Amino acid sequence: MFFFDPLTRMLIRLYRFPFGCLLTAAFLTVFITPASSEANNTRAMASIIDQLVSSGAYYGGLVCLSSFAIFFLYSSFRLWKWYSGDSDEVCHVCGGIVDQLEGRWGPYFKCLACGNNRSIR
Repeated sequence: MFFFDPLTRMLIRLYRFPFGCLLTAAFLTVFITPASSEANNTRAMASIIDQLVSSGAYYGGLVCLSSFAIFFLYSSFRLWKWYSGDSDEVCHVCGGIVDQLEGRWGPYFKCLACGNNRSIR
């Protein structure tokens, strides 16, 4: 990631979780659901397990898709607040968006753009 500029790196780090949810939803609905529903079932127990896997993958995909929407909107809201200058905390080095994390020596801020840390205390 050393070849990205700080703004691109910040956007990648900001939207990595929502797009991870989207990829998981796509995997569950595209690959798991059709593969389990098109299997040739000869026994009743295999049929029941197949239906459970198929419905679990379908509803799991829906949960992942809804969590994608929620986290995408939250990340977009954070980006909008930072862009408009209303963000509570910004990086002390580059002015990027920061995440508040809990570490070994207490809470700290980690910049999404440059990766620098700053203790809250």
